[in-house]
Amino acid sequence: QEAAPVFLEKTGGLPALLAHCIESALAEDIVHFVDGRWELRADRLRDFAPARSLSQVVETRLSRISAGAMSILIKAGVLNECFSPSLIASLGGTSTSSAQEGLEELIRHGLLVEMQTDRKNVSYCLAKPVLGQIVSSRVLQEERQAIHRLIAQRCDALAALLESEPPREANGLEELPPVEPAQPVSYTH
Repeated sequence: QEAAPVFLEKTGGLPALLAHCIESALAEDIVHFVDGRWELRADRLRDFAPARSLSQVVETRLSRISAGAMSILIKAGVLNECFSPSLIASLGGTSTSSAQEGLEELIRHGLLVEMQTDRKNVSYCLAKPVLGQIVSSRVLQEERQAIHRLIAQRCDALAALLESEPPREANGLEELPPVEPAQPVSYTH
């Protein structure tokens, strides 16, 4: 209860900042769980300076991630769309397994969210739309353009592959029975 007024004052009561403030207090051992109850280290609370804006929250989280995860996050920020691990790996600089490790790290830090697209496939999205702007603004124009070129090359290669392959017989559509014409429905009693 001692910490609540301090946390509210430091965050203005904004939920995202309040959540980050509590996370930071736990990480800095200002608040800890002892013998089944929460304890406050009041001596450390006075100098506690949590983030005061969403961009500071993001910067704090960015400072905690590895270089590999940052590389993935930069690509995700430039894409600014949901993506698959294979897409990130195809943009260079990482294997699919390394990309998966980086994606898991980014999820742990609250920077990405996992989306189930169907029973087998998963895609990843930035946790907050503003994150793409913050991360993308940290990247030099040349690097953004290089990522865009890689994406365009991947799209061109996929289009060429689709144009060169004849329609497959094994797609299952040929095995479906013909559709019977709909019978008129009578609503008379």
